[in-house]
Amino acid sequence: MDAPDQARTAVNGLTPLVHATAASQLGDATPCQKWAVRDLLNHLVGGGHMFAICLNGGTVDMSADPGDLLGDD
Repeated sequence: MDAPDQARTAVNGLTPLVHATAASQLGDATPCQKWAVRDLLNHLVGGGHMFAICLNGGTVDMSADPGDLLGDD
């Protein structure tokens, strides 16, 4: 599977899950004790950003803290 197919597969699988997540659930626990739902979604969004940067020939500073990528929406 090439990179664009991997991206489409990930987006198609994750989009319904993200859309089904209510704002009231963002503080809920996940199986990883250190992460709440909001942390997990931030991780997924950040991974998508990094994937896109690298796919376009850029580099990612892995030491940088991207902060909250979800905002209020």
